[in-house]
Amino acid sequence: MHTGRSVLRVNVREIKLMRENRKLRREIERLTKESTFYREEYERLTKESTFYREEYERLTKESTFYREEYERLTAENIYLLMENETLNSRVGELEGEKESEKTLKVKPTTSVKKKRPGRKSGFKGTSRRIPDHVDEVCEVTLPVCPECGTLLGASSETVTHYVEDIRPSVPYVTQVNTHRYYCSHCQKMVSARSDDAMPKCRLGLKATLLAAYMKCELHLPLDKIRKNLKICFGLETTNATIYNHLKLLSSHYRGEYDKIKDRIKGSEAVNIDETGWKIDGVNHWLWVFVTKDAALFKIDRRRSGDVPKEVLGESFDGVVTSDFFSAYNKLTCKKQKCWIHVLRDAKKNAQNNEETRKFCKTLKRLVKDMKKFKEDSPQQEIIEAQKRFQRRISKIIAGPYTDPSCIRLTKRLNQHYESLLTFLEVASVDYHNNAAERVLRSPVVTRKISGGNKSEAGASTHEILTSITAMYNLRSVNFLEEAEKFMRNQLRRGVTIKEN
Repeated sequence: MHTGRSVLRVNVREIKLMRENRKLRREIERLTKESTFYREEYERLTKESTFYREEYERLTKESTFYREEYERLTAENIYLLMENETLNSRVGELEGEKESEKTLKVKPTTSVKKKRPGRKSGFKGTSRRIPDHVDEVCEVTLPVCPECGTLLGASSETVTHYVEDIRPSVPYVTQVNTHRYYCSHCQKMVSARSDDAMPKCRLGLKATLLAAYMKCELHLPLDKIRKNLKICFGLETTNATIYNHLKLLSSHYRGEYDKIKDRIKGSEAVNIDETGWKIDGVNHWLWVFVTKDAALFKIDRRRSGDVPKEVLGESFDGVVTSDFFSAYNKLTCKKQKCWIHVLRDAKKNAQNNEETRKFCKTLKRLVKDMKKFKEDSPQQEIIEAQKRFQRRISKIIAGPYTDPSCIRLTKRLNQHYESLLTFLEVASVDYHNNAAERVLRSPVVTRKISGGNKSEAGASTHEILTSITAMYNLRSVNFLEEAEKFMRNQLRRGVTIKEN
């Protein structure tokens, strides 16, 4: 009996232990899960803390940057406000000084693509030629090394190059003793003649011609010529002396000027152009008449057809190439109008719309074909092809067009229809007036520097000397050499002249 109770107690204890054991196991599992949860939460919070710490540092740096930027912009704003006040006050002063000031007009860029400077690819390189004579030999030696100071022996090699320089010049003074004699036959005193200078002139012939070259070719005013003669040659003179010498020089060339006019009257083709000029502030016009080997300048108050009529004469039977200026319409001879002027006007309006672009492209193709056909074909075929080009021009004129610039240019072509293809008939005539425009560039530069002439006598001197220098340029002749030969011949012959 007692044994049975003992077993029962043992079983009850075991049951209690088992229950406690299960209870503890469940508690362990709960605690394990809870521990895992808190561990994961700890890791999550740790990562989140790290993120917020990095974000805090980034925002701190960003805040510092914006604070510095704010301070910089504030200081810059204060500076600009002060600068604005200064500029406003300056503008007020300038407006007070000049209420109306001309605005500078800048021409728009016509070419989109810039040309590469220098020669095109394929040209053989060139260098300065070796002089044909040597006036002095200079030996450049080195006794010690320039780097360390060591004494050097004999040279290992010699490198030769040539230096061309100019020597300082001083005035060359000539005392001219002119002997006078009594002629028993003429019963009067006669004098010998010197060809070193013009009569009653203190400057020699070379100095006078150099002054003329500076005036007409280098476009220098009288004061600049005087300074150049003094600095480069030590020759002191005055503006009035230079002017009087140039005036006398032009008088000697008056006969040559008239010969140029006669040569132009008898030429097969003449290019004519004109530009503005002033005499003592009064508007005049500078006309130029150009052939293949001569150029004539004429300054006139008129800009009408009477000027080319007077120069060419009523019986002129050559071809006149010019632009579309109405003054040339009075000429009864054959005429050739400049196609470059047409292309230039068409290109100016080519970007207006599709019609103007197509119109400009058609004109370019026509001029290109006419130019190439004349260069590559014999004269007989060119004349036969003239009818084909006339049909193409008529088709261009017929249009129809809606753009005002195209209508204006077609009216111009229609008005001068008979003067558009003359260059195909005459071999010496070009389709453009570039010959006259190139010769006219030189006096245009002179006009921009000097503004024209102060008197009629100065204008006469200018047109004669400019015509002579232009003629020498067209013939590729050295002005100083040829002019000296001509003047010495004039002085030896004792040619008497009448001053302008």
